[in-house]
Order: sequence, then structure tokens, then C-alpha cells
Amino acid sequence: MGTVGVVVSETMDSLDEELARLSPEHRAQAEGLLALRAQAAALAVELGLDAGDVFHQLQQLARTPAERLRIGLAHGRLRAGRAD
Repeated sequence: MGTVGVVVSETMDSLDEELARLSPEHRAQAEGLLALRAQAAALAVELGLDAGDVFHQLQQLARTPAERLRIGLAHGRLRAGRAD
């Protein structure tokens, strides 16, 4: 599944209009990301952390270990075939 980009507008009416333009699948994905971002913001306030960092970590928790490894290898953090 591809990623969905949604421009977060200043008013809820505008956001609702943006979401209405999306396909049902993309709308569900965008609404899920918005809910996750709201959860991250609440946790960040409670824990005194950056909301963006918390959001990123919550996204990582939804991935399987194999997905996290693949992403890490793709970003060059780990190099396949290299033993340290």
C-alpha cells in the first residue's frame, strides 16, 4: 500500500473537505495517521517529549521486525553482508 499525503488545514471543515476527496482506502489510512498523531501529541505532553519523535516511534511499533530491518538496511544504517 502506498502512502497518503494530506495537507492538514487550519480548520476542521477544510480538513473534512480534504479527506472527502480521497478514496475510501486512502481516507481510512489518513484518518488512522491523524489519530496516531493525536495519540503521539498526548503522550508527548505527558512524557515531556517531542510529538514528532513519539509519532515516529508509534509508527515503528506497527511494523514487523522484518520490515524494520528492511527499512534500516535501505537507509544504510546496517550494511548487508558486513560483519563487525
